[in-house]
Amino acid sequence: MDYSAKIDKLVTFDEACEQIDELEDDVTVSQTNRDKLRQIIKSLPVVNIRLPFRVGHRTLERIGLWLKNNLGKKVLVSVDHEKNRDMKVEVFYKGKWGEY
Repeated sequence: MDYSAKIDKLVTFDEACEQIDELEDDVTVSQTNRDKLRQIIKSLPVVNIRLPFRVGHRTLERIGLWLKNNLGKKVLVSVDHEKNRDMKVEVFYKGKWGEY
């Protein structure tokens, strides 16, 4: 079974966790296929971003697309909204940190 369409639709780490939870209840997918999809989702790298403001899903999709184009692979975005921060964005990926 080809899961690429499901995987491509995932943008955030939270969506990936929800997808894994939904797999447990989906009786139309065999246990073997559920395990494969779960493994694929868990293997996706995560880029953690701290923002001083909330962004909508469309913006997250654009960020995810930008990351995919610039990193050369599909990644999930995990966003942390911190109030009372300076107007800066922090990005964490593979042990590296950047502040913008």
